Amino acid sequence: MADDTSSNGYILTEPDGNQRVLHFLSSTKYESVDSTYIDYNPSTKILSRANGTQWLYQQVGTSTLYRPIQIKDRNGNYITITYSTPTNADDSAIATITDTLGRTITFNYDQNNILSNITVPAYGGVGTTQVATFSWAQKALNYNFSGLTVADSSTSGTSLDMLTGCTYANGSGYAFVYGDWGIVTEMDHKSSNGALRSSVSYDFPAATTALTDAPTFTHQTVFDGVNSGVWTYSVTKVGKLVSAMAITDPSGTVSTTNLYTAGWKTGLVSSTTIQKGPTTYRTVSNSWVQDNINLSWKLNPRVTQVTSTNDTSQQTIASYSYTTSYGNVSQVVESGYGPLARTTQTDYLATTSYTNQHIFNLPSQVRLYDGSGNLKSRTDLAYDGVSVTGVTGAAHHDDASAQLRGG
Repeated sequence: MADDTSSNGYILTEPDGNQRVLHFLSSTKYESVDSTYIDYNPSTKILSRANGTQWLYQQVGTSTLYRPIQIKDRNGNYITITYSTPTNADDSAIATITDTLGRTITFNYDQNNILSNITVPAYGGVGTTQVATFSWAQKALNYNFSGLTVADSSTSGTSLDMLTGCTYANGSGYAFVYGDWGIVTEMDHKSSNGALRSSVSYDFPAATTALTDAPTFTHQTVFDGVNSGVWTYSVTKVGKLVSAMAITDPSGTVSTTNLYTAGWKTGLVSSTTIQKGPTTYRTVSNSWVQDNINLSWKLNPRVTQVTSTNDTSQQTIASYSYTTSYGNVSQVVESGYGPLARTTQTDYLATTSYTNQHIFNLPSQVRLYDGSGNLKSRTDLAYDGVSVTGVTGAAHHDDASAQLRGG
């Protein structure tokens, strides 16, 4: 996570690489605006998610970067993360991860602070097992841009250590091939004897020609060990905004995703289509709403209707309603090719004993109605209704969390 001075907030980078902006609400609360209902308190450095999970962060020196050192579920169980401390070690180089049972995963580095292998407790708890070994090689970082300024990067042509392979305990693993831009252009899956099992490759452009935007590939080649198939990718832009993305599979079927490019809907999916030749087999259209549709920026957008149309113009429609607070789906109305098929209604716990702990999405009752409005099923859910015997001192458990937690 990093300070975002341009918006007076923070940029949260998720484990999958997705980024969220946490906007200023008060000195102790920065909140996401993408319907994830994530809060961050810079005083305690705790980030809270809608299900009650808490991430504790640590500032990296005096920089504007923050790294997670503890992840705790709503029941008080937590994992801890430590980081490599030798001189010149990368700020995000993980040293250990200890799970909720006290088992430690160790990341081992060589004298140059390059990750060499990962070890875990051996079966039976005695000793350790090396589960992954990494190989590295010096590769030239070549890039060439026109009209763009490259920040926080080595000069083009600099040789850098790049990951070239990962081998598992059974001897199988992956090898990585690099092109220009420091981008992996091929990933090979190999057996323990070195035989190629499968591969994926991409045709990123060479750096011999200057680019005015980020380098992208147009073809992906997938080899399954016997046969190869090529997928073709294309992008349409309105100005600098992507308005459509199309993928053509080896059979010639084209899947297109269309995006909004104006107002608060910018970047949201407006529709998707699947077609082959002149025939469009399916079109899925989305309608959206947000907390305030008069704003020009996003404020918790969410889908209100999904309409699916097939090649004979038949439609299925799913309409969504949400709770006033926390954006939980309260009702789904589904129709199949005309008549109403069913309605699902969901109630959620909204008492302060849960919401004060940032637990927003626990359902309390789910009701299913048929197309005529007849109740066909009902499910009631209760939490924390059974007395438990208190136990203190358990490994990697926060005893102070012994309260209502939705268990």
